Amino acid sequence: EFFVLKSLKNYLQKKYVKYVVAEYGPEGMRKAKKSGWDLISLMLKKGYQCKIFGSDKLIASEKDVPKLADFTVTDLLFF
Repeated sequence: EFFVLKSLKNYLQKKYVKYVVAEYGPEGMRKAKKSGWDLISLMLKKGYQCKIFGSDKLIASEKDVPKLADFTVTDLLFF
């Protein structure tokens, strides 16, 4: 999902897309040679905030990225 979101370039803006839900799983990110923080920081730079879908806790720094076991996933909400 990182590369899909990155490929949208200037089309991915809050004025066009208010919400984005992206699945985050550690083994998938490793295969892409990226980290969860790479995905989240990409969206933060575009002006979005991030939290785990269904949670109120913001993910605003690398230390906030959830530590997940391999073959588990969580959904991130960018808003």
